[in-house]
Amino acid sequence: MSQVVLPHATLVEGLPVCWPDGEVIHRFDGDDGVQEHYRLLHGVIGGAHVVGVPDQFGVNPSGEAWISDNKVTASHLSSEELGYDNQLAGYYLLLRQNGWIGEGQPTRVGHCYLKEKEPPRHAWSDISCYEQIVLPQLHDHFARLKAAIASGSFPRVLGLQPAAFSSCKFCGVRRACLPPHRHGERATGQ
Repeated sequence: MSQVVLPHATLVEGLPVCWPDGEVIHRFDGDDGVQEHYRLLHGVIGGAHVVGVPDQFGVNPSGEAWISDNKVTASHLSSEELGYDNQLAGYYLLLRQNGWIGEGQPTRVGHCYLKEKEPPRHAWSDISCYEQIVLPQLHDHFARLKAAIASGSFPRVLGLQPAAFSSCKFCGVRRACLPPHRHGERATGQ
């Protein structure tokens, strides 16, 4: 049987799974009748109050943080696309703001693709483009959303659309929309 949960999981659905000394918390196998549900992380992105929680977060023995979101879609992102995924970047910021990831801590982000009768498939990316590209864009995105909501010009919607569901992935002219830093191509504006 393949493992879905990260080998060094610290949080699963926002619930701590280990004590600081590494001992596993046995919260789901007790007979006390207590049921716990996932806990949301709270933070501020682009001046907007944001809540969310990755499906899994862990830190391996060398101190590298791992952020994973489970997906049950046939559309899989490449390693490069994962490095630009806004949903994963949002989780990264929330984990940083809540003290789970330290400044400069090596971090990888990814998806665990789940399909019935198949072992889970993990895909990972580093966050090398976060500080220069992804996080400034994410802050700008949320600042614009906050302003649009405040002005009444933005319809209420829940959450960010994950990149795996974006129609851009299948668009024949998507390369023209990409910022100049992607794929070594320049956006033409046409």
